[in-house]
Amino acid sequence: MISRERFAEDAKAAALLGFTTENLDEVDAAFRHPAYRSPANLFRPPVPGDIDRLAAMSARIGDFLCSIRYDAIYLPLGIGWHVDHVLSHLATKHLHGLPSTYFYEDASYCLIPNATQYRLRELGKIADEHADGTLSPRSFAQECYETSADYATLAPIKTMAWPVRGVAALVVALYLRALLAKHRRLRRERETENTLKPMVQSITGHFDAKIEACYRYESQISQFFVSRTDCVARYRRYSTSMAVGPADGPVDMVERFWQLQGASVGSKN
Repeated sequence: MISRERFAEDAKAAALLGFTTENLDEVDAAFRHPAYRSPANLFRPPVPGDIDRLAAMSARIGDFLCSIRYDAIYLPLGIGWHVDHVLSHLATKHLHGLPSTYFYEDASYCLIPNATQYRLRELGKIADEHADGTLSPRSFAQECYETSADYATLAPIKTMAWPVRGVAALVVALYLRALLAKHRRLRRERETENTLKPMVQSITGHFDAKIEACYRYESQISQFFVSRTDCVARYRRYSTSMAVGPADGPVDMVERFWQLQGASVGSKN
């Protein structure tokens, strides 16, 4: 798999959903730097070279946006801390806090228990968090258990044979515990006055198209889901977890977006 094939997958999804796609000829982390060829390093801080290029990337993004007309901008939150998602978030700091800027919950990391609320709390305070049970904090031990147990059912581990699967699940559980502990600590250290406000939008009528679009990204979909049935079940569970609609009637499937507001918008996260 080379990066050009990733661009081709994006074009296939665009053709299916009827949007146009542009890229700045930037390549995925694993193709960009040897350090990222280790899967664990994809979820660690960016290498110095990537940090050094953030200003240039911000300028390129700004120039591109000046060349088009748009009503809204949707940016990644960086859920899951994949280095490319985090870099995309950092490179668009000049857009954060604008009325036309929204953040989306990064797929497929948003499907993993606790990944979303951990990232949100790094970026600011969550408005009306008690109205959404998916964002309720629990004990650290429970969060570690939920995250590790769910991750053990994803394709990279689920498709392994025993006893390798059991060993891999234990290693990943220890890694995830360290990762959550690190970001729990960083969250306490990053005092911020930012507030993140949610916007929930129904996708009930578009859910099937969303799944079809996911399967246009052939090189990536198999890294998360063991089957199409698994993919549909996970997205359906996530999309109904925000519980929009009357308690005694059908529940909408939704996606949740966020706006960032506050005195420290634009600071480093």
